[in-house]
Order: sequence, then structure tokens, then C-alpha cells
Amino acid sequence: MSLALGRNKMESLKELISEKKFEGYLPGLRSRFQANDLTFEMSCSGPDGGSSLRTRLEKNNRIAEVCVWESGHLNLEIGDSEKEGFELEYFHWVIEDSKGFHDALAAAFCFVSRKCDHLELIQKIEK
Repeated sequence: MSLALGRNKMESLKELISEKKFEGYLPGLRSRFQANDLTFEMSCSGPDGGSSLRTRLEKNNRIAEVCVWESGHLNLEIGDSEKEGFELEYFHWVIEDSKGFHDALAAAFCFVSRKCDHLELIQKIEK
């Protein structure tokens, strides 16, 4: 499942974050997330700790956060507070371009919306 439409070539992480290519995806993503009653937040951080892009999705008791740095580090945290002993599941990868970020965001969407299998998308990133 791809959330960013019309991607023929994966952009670099610098293009995605510092050159703000991700902002071009925001209207479509916001529309999709709103149609699924998800709360969506996005933020970028500056060069002190390395440039990064963070996205957070929430619905009911489910939360997912994806953070990617220009260095290639990618984190995904997911959690469901309805489960007894609530704990976040944490995933970490080192990626070369934005494909892993887009796949992690799709996994976050699947987890929070319960629309599809988020683990299948996580396995794609791990390959």
C-alpha cells in the first residue's frame, strides 16, 4: 500500500526532509487521514541533531509515530492502549532513500486505521 501517489523515483532523504519534498504529499495524506478519522501531526527538526521528519497518527487508543533522519535512521513506534500492559513496539532501520519512510508511514496508517496488515509492510522495510 502506498500513501504517496505518483512516485516513480524515490527521492533522497535530503530531498524529502531538508528540501521539503514531503510537504507536496501533505494535501493528499491529510485528506486520506481525515477520511479515516485519524489525527495527523507532522514536524521537521533542524540541523542541531540532524535534520529529521516526524509524523504521528492516532485514532481511538492506537498511536503510531514515524521518524526519519537524513542520516538514514528510521524509527517506527506503534502502540495500542486498549491492550493490557500497554507498551510501545519499536522498530529501527537504516535506509538509503525515502522508500523505507513511505513504507513505514503506510504501516503506521494500517496499524492505526486497522485497514490492513501493518506487519506485512514492516517486513517489506526489513528486506
